[in-house]
Amino acid sequence: MKQHIWVEKRMSEALDLPYYHVVFTVPDILNPVFMSEPNKMYDILFRSASQTLLQLGEDERWLGGKLGFICVLHTWGANLSLHPHLHVILVGAGLRYGRLVMPKHEDFMFPVKVIGKLFRGKFLDMMRKQELDIPHKIYSHDWVIYTKETGTGEHIIRYLGRYTHRVAISDSRILNVSDSHVTFSYKDYRDGLVKKMTLSKTEFSRRFLLHALPKGFRKIRFCGFLCNRSKKNALIMIRNLLNSAARVNRFDGKSNSEIYTMLYGEAVCPCCGSHDLIRITLKPLFHLIA
Repeated sequence: MKQHIWVEKRMSEALDLPYYHVVFTVPDILNPVFMSEPNKMYDILFRSASQTLLQLGEDERWLGGKLGFICVLHTWGANLSLHPHLHVILVGAGLRYGRLVMPKHEDFMFPVKVIGKLFRGKFLDMMRKQELDIPHKIYSHDWVIYTKETGTGEHIIRYLGRYTHRVAISDSRILNVSDSHVTFSYKDYRDGLVKKMTLSKTEFSRRFLLHALPKGFRKIRFCGFLCNRSKKNALIMIRNLLNSAARVNRFDGKSNSEIYTMLYGEAVCPCCGSHDLIRITLKPLFHLIA
């Protein structure tokens, strides 16, 4: 339910402008530091990526305006390994003194190598200021940046919306659970094939819990002109400049039960067909064990 509400709200805020999907990754040699200092390291990932984009946006060579974007943290690879990376939904334009500015290059917004170099410098500088251990071989590892224009924002919002309110693995990927092992499916991106992996229950639990974020940590952040304090006015201003109407959020003013009915139809008991259902709360398994 939260996922659908989040996606619908982002869709209603989407602008009639090009959008970019940017992914910031860090070398896996930093994984031990992420495991030992998750709060500091994930915060550094957010701050270094957002400052990189904001600085490049203000640069007259590329744009010359204030950017707006949404950052979504992912921590997992397909096989549940630790793979910290940041997905960014980036509006392909900026604001400057009440006017809209567009990228100066048609085939890209910012060069990937420029993004990567600036991001790496900011990330390592923040690690030093936090007095975190920096592996000696860090400079010989690749800092991979991915960027792609997605057209309008709807595609990338719906794509990332599938992962915003879940962690690491969905139930549909778990194929079998025995007394001692768990088998699940995953996509091997080296050859594009869907494969199976079987892990002991202990190893499966260890990998799953790698992705439990520090309590209260915000895994979705809004930056630039999309930050909470300026978003409302910025969206009105940009729509006026584009002469485009505001989009309707079809969930506005609806209760959760009304939203459920809109999404799935009226709730009916699968056993007796009754419409008279009572909502209950289920405690998570790890909470009960604790």
